[in-house]
Amino acid sequence: MTAALVFQLSSFLVSVALVPLILGFLSLAEFLVWVVFTTIGGLTLQLEAAIQVFMVRRAARRAADRDGIGFRAEVEKSRSAYRILVGAIVLVVLPLGWLFLSDHLSGQQQLTQNAGLAWIVFVVAYAINYSFGPNNVMLLSTARTDSYYWLGTVSRIAYFLLALFALQGGFGLLGLAAAFLVAAILNVLGLARLARNVRIDEPGQRNGIDVSPDALSAASGSVNLVRYTLFTLAGFLVYRGAFLLAVDLFPPADAAAYGLALQAYAIMAAAASLSIHVKLHHLAVAIRDNDHRREAEEVAGGLLFAFATLAIGTVVLVIAGPWILALIGSEVRLPATAVLGLLAAAFMIEVAVIMLINPMLLRSDVSFAIPYVGIAMLAIAMAAVAALANAPLAAAMVAVPLLVQLLVNLPAIFWAGAKSRGLGALAYLGALAAATPAAADRLRRWN
Repeated sequence: MTAALVFQLSSFLVSVALVPLILGFLSLAEFLVWVVFTTIGGLTLQLEAAIQVFMVRRAARRAADRDGIGFRAEVEKSRSAYRILVGAIVLVVLPLGWLFLSDHLSGQQQLTQNAGLAWIVFVVAYAINYSFGPNNVMLLSTARTDSYYWLGTVSRIAYFLLALFALQGGFGLLGLAAAFLVAAILNVLGLARLARNVRIDEPGQRNGIDVSPDALSAASGSVNLVRYTLFTLAGFLVYRGAFLLAVDLFPPADAAAYGLALQAYAIMAAAASLSIHVKLHHLAVAIRDNDHRREAEEVAGGLLFAFATLAIGTVVLVIAGPWILALIGSEVRLPATAVLGLLAAAFMIEVAVIMLINPMLLRSDVSFAIPYVGIAMLAIAMAAVAALANAPLAAAMVAVPLLVQLLVNLPAIFWAGAKSRGLGALAYLGALAAATPAAADRLRRWN
């Protein structure tokens, strides 16, 4: 748990420290390009995360059953999935991103050339990282999590230091991309070395583990993987992915301000989700033992932690954000306080969704995915229509999807979570409310 906590905190601190660093060295136009880079990169991360979540679960069941042949088969399936992902990045993401940047930067020849080369380096970093993805599956499914997270912490720190030196050296976008590439290479080489020690050579034995044939079947796993991948993509696109629309439809200063706010709330959302990673084993044990009271406490505790983190982060952003931007002489400014409030509410909803589906994923229940995707796509379409109708950026890109998510998707996810527990929506709400005092007490003691 300590290694996971340190990894999450280091990722948060590096992300926070990088934002003013980048703003201090990049122009407004370069900053917009970098947000485009990270937006598209984040889209591929959703695909990678979906593969990892499902393949780790499948491989872990084989490992727990000491089924060496089955374990190697699951790792090989993950290898095939990662190959497809790498192929899509090189053959689809790379050229489409290039075309988008060329169109967006038309008339800025020097910046276009620098951004184009930086984009290639940036995408190559992702391709290399995902090529070694099966090593992550092997390590995480066989309880090598401490080594995995410690190495991740070192790579995050290395990235920050390399980015600092590159920006101070005047290398701009290309320097940032190169720093990311070098850190990615160091990380995957370390993971590959660790994965060489993973061995499960005994024949399959049940050892008291109840492994559902349906849950481990290739067909069932593939369908669930596709559904969960679509869910993660839809959740990303509602706000962060839709930033690509803002770049083309709104003035650069407004788009840059919105992009900065999105970066800030993406960092806050990652911190708000910390309890999912650190306390996942508590929830898993509660579900295994059919301990409904403890399960409700874990979900309620995750929601409390997430809401408190986003609320405190918003207050800090409103108070300290303008001062920091003025101190570093940034061309980019934050949106109005009202817009930040809307974004806080929007990301609270998105993190609440993640908390509510967590028990469902542990039960291999992805029934929530397709309805969520349909509603999220509706929210994005309505935001695009509002933007094309010349609505203000905050109304089109934040308020419209926020209302759809609040009034339709969040209740639908809550109902699905209640159904997964075998409860009605009101009974589930009552269970969470009753568990809240104990959850708050556990949070205070981080137990």
